Amino acid sequence: MGHIQTRYFDYIKEDLFTTSYIVQPEEKKTVDRVKKFAYAELNIPSSIRITTRKIRTNKKSLYAGVNVSSNNVKNNNYTLFIRENMPQEILERMVLHEIAHIKQLHKEELVFDFERKMIMWKKKDIIDFKKYNELLTKNLNEYNKLPWEVDANEISAELFTKMHK
Repeated sequence: MGHIQTRYFDYIKEDLFTTSYIVQPEEKKTVDRVKKFAYAELNIPSSIRITTRKIRTNKKSLYAGVNVSSNNVKNNNYTLFIRENMPQEILERMVLHEIAHIKQLHKEELVFDFERKMIMWKKKDIIDFKKYNELLTKNLNEYNKLPWEVDANEISAELFTKMHK
């Protein structure tokens, strides 16, 4: 019997983005440079793999994301989605932000409990998938107040400043 993978995006009713597109060489170079810097600064093991895919979206506020599944956390294998046609600075900031989430997932600070459909932060239930989806798609001000988003914003801002010293 084959393995069934559960992904958070399976629970989202609204399409956030469409087909992935080829990441251009200059984008890949930027992502790889930022990833190398962030891994060193955050002590992320090189065994954690990130595949980058480019997306097209009609959501003006969606710039990047990490595919969270029951399989990729266990296997240390993530897909980083980046929006097409992002300016260099925004691309760097978004990659740093998403790598901060990968650190959170790796250290089990951020946990997506697929059985209970609950997201946990530092071992405390914070929000169920349905409410999370509502914030993600309809209320970004509240979404950005979620503790892992606050943490990732702080980490990525600090890393961005350090990277450009």
